[in-house]
Amino acid sequence: MKHIFAALVLAMAYCSFSAAAEDGIEELCREVLNSIAADDPVAYAQCYSTNRHRKRQMSKLGPPLSADDTQRLLGKFRQRNTTIRHSFRIMREQIPDPKAKIQFVSAEAKVKTETFRGLTITATSQILLRFRVDEEEWVLHLDDGVLQDGQWFLSDDPVSLETPTKKILFRPSGRDKDGRIIYGRVIPLRA
Repeated sequence: MKHIFAALVLAMAYCSFSAAAEDGIEELCREVLNSIAADDPVAYAQCYSTNRHRKRQMSKLGPPLSADDTQRLLGKFRQRNTTIRHSFRIMREQIPDPKAKIQFVSAEAKVKTETFRGLTITATSQILLRFRVDEEEWVLHLDDGVLQDGQWFLSDDPVSLETPTKKILFRPSGRDKDGRIIYGRVIPLRA
């Protein structure tokens, strides 16, 4: 009987944690949406984890990275930040009316908690933010998130924005004729 009670208490604690984690994801998604609606790229960028977050997390995992690994990680981080800047610009360009009514619909995430090298990490493998622009429903695929110090942050660059007529991929998709990286590849959708 004691074992059943202990298992029940653990299950309830997990369900409470899971519900709290999902509430945090919804709050993060609302912050993302509010930054887009306010045309505030700084608030949008603040929804993402910083280099300081990553360094602190990496220091907890064990021996420090080599200089080469650190430089490679910083390079990926800079690329991610560039994609974040472009994704904000691309999203704002899709909303032609500055007075458009932007409303939160829902947030979906696959939250999981894992222990790696003695460090417990709560993260998501996918976040989908559904919202309306005037009467059309759009979907923003934000990819990964991580719970750090009790607050959710997006940890990877955003993937795509889907409107009723097109899907826009934010991540780099080649280079133009002048050698510049192309962001915002558009895939038309059937109406």
